[in-house]
Amino acid sequence: FKAINDTYGHLVGDEVLKEATREVKKVLRKSDIFGRWGGEEFLILLPMTSEPFAPAEKIRQTIEGCELCKGLKITLSLGATTYRDGDSMDSMLARADRALYKAKQQGKNRTVVL
Repeated sequence: FKAINDTYGHLVGDEVLKEATREVKKVLRKSDIFGRWGGEEFLILLPMTSEPFAPAEKIRQTIEGCELCKGLKITLSLGATTYRDGDSMDSMLARADRALYKAKQQGKNRTVVL
């Protein structure tokens, strides 16, 4: 979003963010929890999901395929993980963050599960 903010201004950046949020919410279930984690990062909790790749990839493809404010297109890099016995919230978030970093390293606009 920094590039959008720098090019078009924060008002357009905010509108793109809102539109992207609406698009993501269209593919989530009522039980899913979606929120901004910080900066350009978001967190989605998918309760009762044992295989996170399919829903994460669906979100990525939804955003990739939509035209947002001013005809702009954006892409997503997603890092996903599942709860493992003995996990704390911190350990799950750290693993998801590593997956996100790996997705960005591999060229962005992709989903990585660890």
